[in-house]
Amino acid sequence: MAEFETLDAGGESIAVRKNLKVPMRDGVNLIADVYHGTEDKPRPALVALSPYGKELQAMALTMPAQRRPSPMWDGCIEAGDIARVVQEDYAHVIGDLRGTGHAEGEHIGNYNAGGVSLGQDAYDFIEWVAEQPGATATWA
Repeated sequence: MAEFETLDAGGESIAVRKNLKVPMRDGVNLIADVYHGTEDKPRPALVALSPYGKELQAMALTMPAQRRPSPMWDGCIEAGDIARVVQEDYAHVIGDLRGTGHAEGEHIGNYNAGGVSLGQDAYDFIEWVAEQPGATATWA
């Protein structure tokens, strides 16, 4: 299991495992970051995939500290508020789609990733999350 670094998100400590390789059935690797609490224990996982990249999804964690929830914009994109997900004791697994961000392969349009359907990649991604240590649908 990859080591994690700790981030400060508005006074809350969040562990993050960066740039984990997620193998697809055709040998291409998608790349994921996993955010979770600092305690070493199994927890349910929420998965997010977006063509806009995992780094953009986590922008709220690197912005200057602000009150949570912010009366303005909390920096969340499609993946949602990572700090809130972690506070509720979930692991938040955010991935780069094929051909985007740090992922391998080619991204062609909204529904086709270099000849592979995005649904197939999403299926493989979720299966990878479920296979991680700690039993089905948990992250240790």
